[in-house]
Amino acid sequence: MRGPVRFSAVAGALVLLLMPLPASGRPAQRERPSSVRIETDFSFTTNLVHWVDNLAGTSVGKTMPFYRRYWEERFGPPDAGDRAALEDFASIRRAALVTPGHQVANESGCLPVAAERLGWHQLFLSEAMTARSLPELRDLMSHHMSGPELEKLMASLERFRPRFERVWKDLVYVRRFDARFHKYLARDGMVGYLESIAVFLGVTPRPDEPMKISFIGLPSDGPTHAEADGDHLLIEIRPTDAPRDQVQVVAHEGSHFLMRRMTPAQVDAMARQAFEQKEAGALFWRYVWEGLPTALGQGLAEARLTPDTFSLSGPWYHIATIDRFAKLIYPGVAQAVNASRRLDDGLVSALTRTLAASPLYREARPVEFLMTGFYASGELADEMAAMRSRLDLRGDVGSVSFALGDAWGGEMLRRYVCLGGVALLKPEEVERAALLDGTPMLSEETRRQVQEQTSRGAAVIATGRRAAGAPVFFLVVPRRGLVEPLVEAFGRLRGLPDRLILITGSEVP
Repeated sequence: MRGPVRFSAVAGALVLLLMPLPASGRPAQRERPSSVRIETDFSFTTNLVHWVDNLAGTSVGKTMPFYRRYWEERFGPPDAGDRAALEDFASIRRAALVTPGHQVANESGCLPVAAERLGWHQLFLSEAMTARSLPELRDLMSHHMSGPELEKLMASLERFRPRFERVWKDLVYVRRFDARFHKYLARDGMVGYLESIAVFLGVTPRPDEPMKISFIGLPSDGPTHAEADGDHLLIEIRPTDAPRDQVQVVAHEGSHFLMRRMTPAQVDAMARQAFEQKEAGALFWRYVWEGLPTALGQGLAEARLTPDTFSLSGPWYHIATIDRFAKLIYPGVAQAVNASRRLDDGLVSALTRTLAASPLYREARPVEFLMTGFYASGELADEMAAMRSRLDLRGDVGSVSFALGDAWGGEMLRRYVCLGGVALLKPEEVERAALLDGTPMLSEETRRQVQEQTSRGAAVIATGRRAAGAPVFFLVVPRRGLVEPLVEAFGRLRGLPDRLILITGSEVP
């Protein structure tokens, strides 16, 4: 592949037959059915939405400059009407619209396992990739927004539609790519490879739940962007792309799609195996949801299907830690898949041990151990919210936030034995917080040291442990003026501290 692909992935799963989906939206016929099913589409509506998304600056892809440059070279810079239309479009794309909620699927276990919830960004593009026309898009979007907002959205798209119709004629190469893509998949082993990944993950493909790929024309030979939004995958295609250039993308996103088909029981069992290795389990949980698809897509799929382009030294992923993690686990993953072993056959524990012995573990920031975690606070609830925002501690859908006085918080920790987290406290709240789950998460000696140091005016970072091994960070401040330097210090730490970290406000480690 001539340039790196940036993946904006939502954890997914793969159920597949190999069928192209023409612009009509109907699956094409194939001679031989398969347990793996992929539908593809090259839609005017989807392409129009994606192009306007880039012109408005609301796409998450790094290819926005290519779309904007191409548009301006062809049609000139946007005029006042264009700018107003793009502002309307952007306001809708960035709106904090409420999407359907989620429920935790397991009442107890290692970690809470929640049903997938698409955010507004993903839901918007999923609807755009479903629609076969602008009227159908209007109908789909009417379920998510009011009349005035809907009118603004459709007016924005209509303003750019006539000019995009001229661009659309230049994207005919994508239709030719689509035909070659399916011949390539049927001939060169991608379907069989995805079936082997289904076995590896312990999932059973369902032909009525295909992976749906929307091809987007990108008139540039630079890097491309791919994005998974639920069961829909958006892939940008360059004029000179050959089907083999998309092996990484399809295998990577196919792995996501398959992982989404793992049952709550399977996911929780995977967490238990990771946390058997104590604190390293939390870091493994942070990395595995992008790192494993990368090892399977940029790693094993390329090694098998396009071995002449496979490289361990070249970049696999645009985030350095995920790139390093994927290459770290690749040998074990490749060996297991090649031997038809399953991920739950002891491999998770082995990969977590590999991570624990690596520089990645020693260099990780404490916040990276908190993908799924709890956030407890007493008097400092407002400061906790500000800290989470500043350090981007959003957590995943299984994360929980509660007040120390809320009995529900302790109950959650007793139900989910691997759930680590953060407590932001005043000194007088430490004893209560350390026993939230009914067992001491800080030793008696550490609690004594915390009280001693805070009585001297220092803020303290202390690392505790839950019985199952998950780390718990106790951030204790004797006065509110030390919250900001404590948060800065916490954000800059590397590894898990094995001693108290003291912050006086005059310096930050």
